[in-house]
Amino acid sequence: MPTESFTTEALPEESVPTPENCAPAHAISDMLRRVWNEPPETRISANIDRQLVWIGHSRSTRQLIEIQTLSQDKSSPSHHAFTMTIDGAISLAANLKADRYGRNEPIRYQGVYLIVNEHKQGMEARASGGHDRWLVNSGITTDETIARRRAFFVDLDTIRPSGVSATEAELKKTIRESQQVYDLLVSSIRASCPELTTPEEPLAVIMSCNGIQIWVRLQDIEEHEGLHSAINGVLSSLKILFGNSNAFEIDASVGDAKRLGPLAGTLKCKGANHCPSDKDGTPIDRETWRQHRPTLFASALPAPAGLKEDQLDRLAKHIDGLLTAEQRQQLPAPKGSKRSKYTTSNGQQSVLTTSTVAQGENPYAPAQELPTIDVLRSLDLVSADGEIICPSCGRSED
Repeated sequence: MPTESFTTEALPEESVPTPENCAPAHAISDMLRRVWNEPPETRISANIDRQLVWIGHSRSTRQLIEIQTLSQDKSSPSHHAFTMTIDGAISLAANLKADRYGRNEPIRYQGVYLIVNEHKQGMEARASGGHDRWLVNSGITTDETIARRRAFFVDLDTIRPSGVSATEAELKKTIRESQQVYDLLVSSIRASCPELTTPEEPLAVIMSCNGIQIWVRLQDIEEHEGLHSAINGVLSSLKILFGNSNAFEIDASVGDAKRLGPLAGTLKCKGANHCPSDKDGTPIDRETWRQHRPTLFASALPAPAGLKEDQLDRLAKHIDGLLTAEQRQQLPAPKGSKRSKYTTSNGQQSVLTTSTVAQGENPYAPAQELPTIDVLRSLDLVSADGEIICPSCGRSED
């Protein structure tokens, strides 16, 4: 499974010009080029160490780490493994083999992943087959088994045919245009969290064969519904703000607590490792190559403290404030509510949200805040001439 045929040619020399409303930041291509140039024989260990230290693990302490593989097809199982050390995670990633009918066989996988967030106490005892070995995934890690959020990420998925890796040209385009997302996050952190002297401090970048992820470090915040909403708010707003990109799509569904992120240094194997060559091994049609590539992890700081919960809330509100009124209508309805479009009295399209009302609140307050004529229009009780229609007889006359 060749990996070294992928070169830094896929990393653009220059990033897309920074928009006027964004602060200058590190070039993603420069950060990735530095880690790509590390010796291939240490790539797995160096990237895993860098990633795990960045999210709060330490070589001097023992803390549960769960890694998983996702199968290439339905005929092969997915696997997971528990370990308590960084060295254990490196060893597991370097030895992707599991017991199958009494034989130690290579695991067929499309990617190796990490449970990003912190497990609840006692989860270390849930692996019935023991630690530091690959087992068929039993699905024991759920949102309910996560205690604290260490990080979340913005997933920029390269636009390409489904089920295959990106070509170098497709990936290069994503890397170039992802700089705009990174710069917007930097400027938003600077504006919403002025107490941070280095606005890039909580950010990191992962590159895979399929695109770019921008990670945001959190200060090990205790899991609760409000935290989930703030993270989803950031992801949904960014998806809308960059919805016109022809290089990548932002996946706004990756804000769950049990989220898997790529384990840095390991291979992404979407589809076949398509690298045509002639009989003597000379590469041909390189522009069509869709090859398996290692994931790379790079960050501005090696071990940031991360955003506190109030800083995350301010960041979410700031990014939400960048949306236009029209873009805000594209936001998903809050949990427990539904939205319907209606036309206001001045002819503008708006959104009416109906939500679950907490005990003790006035259930009619949202409706009372709307102009009566707008409510009637949303119920189709206003004629084309602007006359009120009787809901009983359907007539607009007295």
